Amino acid sequence: MTGPIPTEVGQLSQLGSIRINAASMDGTIPTEIGQLDSLRELYVTSELITGIIPTEIGQMDSLEDLFIGAPYINGTLPTEIGQLEKLKWFAMELSSLTGSIPTQIGHMSSLNYM
Repeated sequence: MTGPIPTEVGQLSQLGSIRINAASMDGTIPTEIGQLDSLRELYVTSELITGIIPTEIGQMDSLEDLFIGAPYINGTLPTEIGQLEKLKWFAMELSSLTGSIPTQIGHMSSLNYM
């Protein structure tokens, strides 16, 4: 795929994994990604992805693995990330996030790696 992540990604209700790592993907992470309640893995490592992590990420009830390694992701880590009760693995690197880690992450009993 090339170009921005399509907003229609939210309609892929049975999708289990997304890896956005191609140099040809650009733009922002669409808010519609929060509609992917069957998604278990989300990896964002494309150098062309920009903008913020949408608060809708907290709606991804099945998410177990989350990796944000895109250098132009900015803003703060949304507090809604603390709603990911099944999240086991969470890593960030190379991002331009600012601020502190939300305290809600401390209440995530399934989190094994951060």
